[in-house]
Amino acid sequence: MPAKNARESRAVKAAMVLTPDANHHGTMFGGKVMAYIDDIAALSAARHAR
Repeated sequence: MPAKNARESRAVKAAMVLTPDANHHGTMFGGKVMAYIDDIAALSAARHAR
């Protein structure tokens, strides 16, 4: 199997922070950020494993 560059499995996600996603400081909940990171990491890993 040939080596792959990390750029070949890059994934980008853009999301709007809506009111239900924000805490009382007006910033996004950390758990929501971690969920986004988990989703994108899974997608990137699947692309890299092809």
